[in-house]
Amino acid sequence: MNFVDKTMVVLADPGSRPGAFDQAALEQIVSAAYDSATMGAHGPYAPVFDEFRLGISAEPEGVVDGSLQPVGSSDQTAARFRITGLPDNGTSRIDALWRGSITARFALSGEPITEVVTNWPDLGAIDEEVKAANGGALPANADTLETQRRARLIAHMQATLDQPNKFDDDALDRLLAGASVDSVGTLFTRLGGTVSPGTVTVTFAPPAAVAAAAQPLPIAAAILIRDTPLSVAELLAESALVRGRLQSLGAERPADPQLRRTNSVVVIWVVPSSVFEDADWPGADPAARRANAGVWLAREGIGLAAIT
Repeated sequence: MNFVDKTMVVLADPGSRPGAFDQAALEQIVSAAYDSATMGAHGPYAPVFDEFRLGISAEPEGVVDGSLQPVGSSDQTAARFRITGLPDNGTSRIDALWRGSITARFALSGEPITEVVTNWPDLGAIDEEVKAANGGALPANADTLETQRRARLIAHMQATLDQPNKFDDDALDRLLAGASVDSVGTLFTRLGGTVSPGTVTVTFAPPAAVAAAAQPLPIAAAILIRDTPLSVAELLAESALVRGRLQSLGAERPADPQLRRTNSVVVIWVVPSSVFEDADWPGADPAARRANAGVWLAREGIGLAAIT
């Protein structure tokens, strides 16, 4: 029995199926589906197979836009039709579809806002400060007045910020542009009393800690079992095609706002471990090569499972 058929038999049996995915594979699948680094996700991992179907058909689709018009009438009705079964330039064999989860320890996201503070600088006080610094009167020179007003307004804005240096001359220019004025003087004279700059400080609760107990991370994955010789370029292109088709069919699991999901559907490559005996893969040994491959494939929404 060849590698593909042997692996299909293993996956078909609910008893042997979990053994096809070791801890390294499950970690890489999680990284393909979620921002696992930010979530602090780590094992031990365990697969949960709510639904597992072998031999999935995901036919190519097309969309036809047009209109319907009854004979003898000027009324038209817009229509859109989705067509499947169109001729395809190549085959995309999906060996299995896994919908379920992988349990792991991780931190949930979505820290609540605990405080909101707004501050509105007193624009009238700015001119009073300028007067006080110039003998009780505003400078007669327009450029000098504008320069001093800008400096005072920036100081007032910075005084309310946790990172005051972030509000600099460039930030003030962007603020003025947003108010459709070209100077602080115009802001004071034309829009005084109707438009005023301000700052808002938003405080979030501290990030949640990594849970002490394992929690499920929902997974929707197309499994592609491939034997050697392996064409990485062709398999990457095929994986992108498969992912797009399954997304259009609604194969993904429901999104959870507390989970940092990066791909609603992932693709899992199941390949022989011997693939990584090839020194052309980056890494000093097969284990390192598999780990390195898993990192960059995860960025493409692909999990990697290597079977002996």
